[in-house]
Amino acid sequence: MAQIEARKRKNGSITYYVRWIDPDTRQRMTQKMDSRESAEFLHTVLTAHGGDVGGALNAAREYYGGVYTVTRMIEDHIGLLTSANGYTVRRYKANLKSHIAQTLGTTDAARVEYRDIVSWIKGMQDKGLSSKTIANVHGLISAAFNAMVRDKRRPDNPCKGVSLPKSEATEETATFLTRAEWDLVEGELAEPYRTFFTFLIHTGLRFSEATALEARDFQTNPSGQHVVNVVRAWTKDEDNVSYIGPTKTRQSKRTVALTAGAYSLIHPLLTTAKAGSPVFLNTAGSHMDHRRAWGVWDRAVVKAKTKGLTKRPRIHDLRHSNASWLLHAGLDIYKLQKHLGHKSITTTLDRYSHLLPEALSDTTAAMNRAFGSGA
Repeated sequence: MAQIEARKRKNGSITYYVRWIDPDTRQRMTQKMDSRESAEFLHTVLTAHGGDVGGALNAAREYYGGVYTVTRMIEDHIGLLTSANGYTVRRYKANLKSHIAQTLGTTDAARVEYRDIVSWIKGMQDKGLSSKTIANVHGLISAAFNAMVRDKRRPDNPCKGVSLPKSEATEETATFLTRAEWDLVEGELAEPYRTFFTFLIHTGLRFSEATALEARDFQTNPSGQHVVNVVRAWTKDEDNVSYIGPTKTRQSKRTVALTAGAYSLIHPLLTTAKAGSPVFLNTAGSHMDHRRAWGVWDRAVVKAKTKGLTKRPRIHDLRHSNASWLLHAGLDIYKLQKHLGHKSITTTLDRYSHLLPEALSDTTAAMNRAFGSGA
C-alpha cells in the first residue's frame, strides 16, 4: 500500500513523498513530488497496480495521453504566439517548467475551477514566490485559458475574478533620488557614462531603450521641440543572445520630449554618431552593455556614499526618479504612463501613486465641495 508523507521545509514550502514497497524486490521505494495533486495521482496509480512501478507508469502514460492538461494547453498557447520575441518565449517556457508543470500543469484543463487557481496561488506563496512573479505566471495561465474559451474548448476562464496577492514592496524596491542625491552620484561619474546616465534620468528611458538609440531617432518638430522616438530596444532570443529588436510592448514605442538641456548634452554625440550605430558608446567604442555600465555606476554610488548619499540606487532607479520628479512638478499620471511607455495605467498607479502629494488634499477638497465642510 502506497503512502503519502508531507514535510515542511525551512522556507515554509511543503514537499510530498510517496512511499511504497516494490512487489518484486520487496524494497522500500520513495518518490519526491512538488505538489499534493501529483503525489495523490502517483499514490492512486501505484495502489491500483499493487506497487508495480511499470504498470503505474503505463497507466500514467495512457491517462496523460488522452487528457488535455494545463501544461499541454500552455505549451500550445506559447507555440501560437506571434508577437512575442525569443526572450519572452524562453521566459514563458521557464515559468511553465518551474511554476506550473509539476503542480497545476498535471490537471485536466477542462476541469480546472476557480478554487484550483486559488490553491495554486497559495502554493506559490508557500514556496516564497514574490507577488510580481505570481502575477506574471498567473497572467500566462489566464491567457492560455482565454485561448481555450475562444476555441470553445471550455465555457469560461477560471482565472477571472481571482484576487492576486498584493505587493507591499514598491517603495522598498524602487529608490527615488532627489536632485541633491543625483548630484552626488553625477559628480563621481566620468564620460561617456556621465552623459549617458544624465540622459536616463532626464528622459526616464529604460536602459535597453536608450542603448539602442540611433541619431535618426532624434528630431526637432516644427514648433522647435526636441524629441526622441523610442522604436527599438535590446532584447534576447531563446538562446539568451542579445540583439536589437522591438520595444518591450506596443505601448513602449513612443515619442519622448527632451528639454533644451538634455538635447544640448547629447548634441555632440548626434553629430559624430555613425549611421545605423548606437548613439551611446562605451570607452571601447562599442555599444553600452549593462554589465560594464553597472560596474561604473556601482563604483560611483559607493564614492557618493562617502560624501553623504544614504541610498543604494540601481541604474533602473534613474527611471523611477524621473517619474517622481515629473509627478512632483505636476505632470498628470495618465501622461506619465504615456511618457514611460507603460502598457497599463495600473502599472503606473501601483508604482507611483504614493508620490502624489496633492492626492489626499484634492480628495478632501472634493468631499468638502460635495458634502459641505461642516458635515
